[in-house]
This record gives sequence, structure tokens and C-alpha cells, in this order.
Amino acid sequence: MDVTLFRLSENLGPGQARQYGLDHSDTEYIMFLDAGDVLSFPTHFIQLMDLILRHPDIKVFSCGRESISDTHQIGYVGPVHNKIHGKIYRLDFLKNYNIKFISDYYYSEDIGFNLACRLVCAELERRTHETQLFEFPKPITTELFDGDSITRKNNGEFKYTENYGLGYNLVHALEIALSNGVHSSIIEAYGYENLICLYIFFYEAYVYQRGIEKSLEGCRHWYRNFKYCIPKFNEQLLTKVYHDMMKKLYAEDVEYAFNTTIPKLSFWDFIDLLEEKDKE
Repeated sequence: MDVTLFRLSENLGPGQARQYGLDHSDTEYIMFLDAGDVLSFPTHFIQLMDLILRHPDIKVFSCGRESISDTHQIGYVGPVHNKIHGKIYRLDFLKNYNIKFISDYYYSEDIGFNLACRLVCAELERRTHETQLFEFPKPITTELFDGDSITRKNNGEFKYTENYGLGYNLVHALEIALSNGVHSSIIEAYGYENLICLYIFFYEAYVYQRGIEKSLEGCRHWYRNFKYCIPKFNEQLLTKVYHDMMKKLYAEDVEYAFNTTIPKLSFWDFIDLLEEKDKE
């Protein structure tokens, strides 16, 4: 194996470790395997590599579906794990469009990076009418479930303040998109999905009354920047995206709530709250 090991002088989080490796790579393609990630589907991986060789113009190959249930993991035999996933990127795509991991905010750093990839790929597809991001239906890696990891040990802080890092990472992706001339219709479509994700995370902080202000800060940061790009929301489209996501995540078209005994904070209440905070 041809391996180069870099030892960073300090712990800057997974995003900056990946970025350092990305900056010092000169291959055609790059894939990230974090600590605990395992290449668990070698047959699928070989199939994917054959697909890459036959379609060199595709910029990103997204493999499998995150958090897929055990019953659907055909061919997987191994230890208990958190999710299965995997992405392979053309390195020149990342460098040509200056797609990087955010330098701060450890939480959700991969979400910001991958959203930037999706936004730029969607814009390239709009211009060329050719596929730029390919959803390979089979997984190639698993993330092993480690109860002793930092985020698992400190799950309370991580869980209830995830919006803080998520909001800043979404803005990071938005800045990359704007710098590459991504059309407002693409930003709007993805932006509604992100707004709903922020709501879901915030609702959990709201229910358990933990990390509310920190979570709200990240939400407000995204909302302010997104609204600058899309000042007038398309409520009909936003409502459709909301119900589609709820069906996909919870298999039922209902208002989101963890526990019906706790007063609901509807999605529209959340938007009103962000409007109020944005005026302060």
C-alpha cells in the first residue's frame, strides 16, 4: 500500500484533518474514511470503481443511504454500527470550485462540505443538462458504533447544540455556492430542506430545554443569510418540502412532535421565532 501519514501539531477537528489531506493529495479521486469507518462492501466498491472509470465526467459519487436499517443491509456481516454511507469526489472538482471544509465549528462540518458539493453539482447540471452527482444505490462503508467516542460520551452537549455548528456550516456552503454563481432556484430548493432540518434539531432542544440559545444562534445565522438570498419565501413549495421530508423521515404525514404531552412548537412557530430574533 502507498500510504502517507501526516501528523498535525494540534487537534483541529475532523473537518480540518480531512482538508489537510485534501490539500496534500494529487490523485484523480478522493474518499474520506474517518476513525471507525470501515470499507465493508468490497464487491460494491469494485462495482463503483468500474462505474467511475466509465463515467469520468461525474464529479461526486454518493454511495448508499445513510442510517439505512439493518434489515436492508444485504451482504453486510460485522459489528454493530451507526450508519452506512460513503462518497467519492473528483479532486479537481473540489479544487476548481474551491469547495472546502469550514475552518471552525466542528459539528456538522461534513454537512456543510457535502451541501456545497450538491449545490455546485446542481448548478453544473442546470447549465450542461448532464449528470454531475451520481447516487450509487449500494453502500460501501460502515461507521462503527463507538460508545466511547467523544460525541457519544458527550452526547447531551452534541445533541442539543448541533444546530450551532450546522447553521454556520450551511452558511459556509451558501457562500461557496454564491461564489460559483449557483442559481437562486437551486439555493431556494436546498435551503428549504435545511431550514426544516434546523427545525427538527431545534425542536429537540426545545422539548428537553437544553442548549436552546446555542441552537437558536446557529438557526438564526442560517436564516438571516438564506433570507438575504431568498427574501420572499414560496410558502407553497416550503410546505410541500416540509411534508415530503416528514414522510421520508417518519413515514407519516403529520406535524412533527417527539411527545404529544409537550406543547408543540410548529414549524411556522419556529419561523416566527427566527423572524423575531432576526429583528433584535
